[in-house]
Amino acid sequence: STNENILEISERGVFMESELEVEEDESEILVQIESYLEGLKDKEEEVEDSTKSTFLQTEIHFGFNNYLNDEGKLSSGKPYSLKSTLGSFNLAKYAKTRVFSKGPLFLKYGLALNSNNYKFANNYVLTENESETILIENNIEIEKSKLSTLFIDAPMMLQLDFSSNPAEENGFNIAFGAFAGYMIKAKTKVVFTDENNNDNKDKLKGEFNLNKFRYGLQAQFGVLGCSFYGKYHLSS
Repeated sequence: STNENILEISERGVFMESELEVEEDESEILVQIESYLEGLKDKEEEVEDSTKSTFLQTEIHFGFNNYLNDEGKLSSGKPYSLKSTLGSFNLAKYAKTRVFSKGPLFLKYGLALNSNNYKFANNYVLTENESETILIENNIEIEKSKLSTLFIDAPMMLQLDFSSNPAEENGFNIAFGAFAGYMIKAKTKVVFTDENNNDNKDKLKGEFNLNKFRYGLQAQFGVLGCSFYGKYHLSS
């Protein structure tokens, strides 16, 4: 005898009509049903990912930093010139939200801890008194003299992100916006060898007449999972 089976698979579901119990064709039918249900699951996941509105990110930035003189130029050959500009470290927690329900435009915002190290050239030490902060040349040879600051920043940018995974930014993206920050602490560190050939480290905490509030512009450019960023302080 022959079994008369009708199998219908559609967007509304899976329907089967049979006059007799399925035996020989049961495995084949189950494979078709399982394959169809897996396809629906994959399709739902694709739709969910493509329409997800907010993504969370943790970013770590390493970079170079410097400052400008009264003429708006990098200092060179001066007591307050920097020995090394490598010393920017940033740990940020971002959220990025689609501006529209679909499309590559995002609002990227968050909080960040930003540390900057300014290592002075020559043999100068930063000193703070009641009214001013000055650099004094030291008679003892100095191995390291630096100023460190720690700020908490609140960045906000508009971003065009064409990545297949916006949370990882694994494709082309570009962002531009602003930030504002507040200084948590600042300190100096001087490393030198004294006349008895002993290594010494002097650390001093203070404000050093720095602006506790800062603000500026920042931008980001990324491609193939590699991102570059830049910040410019509008505050002095």
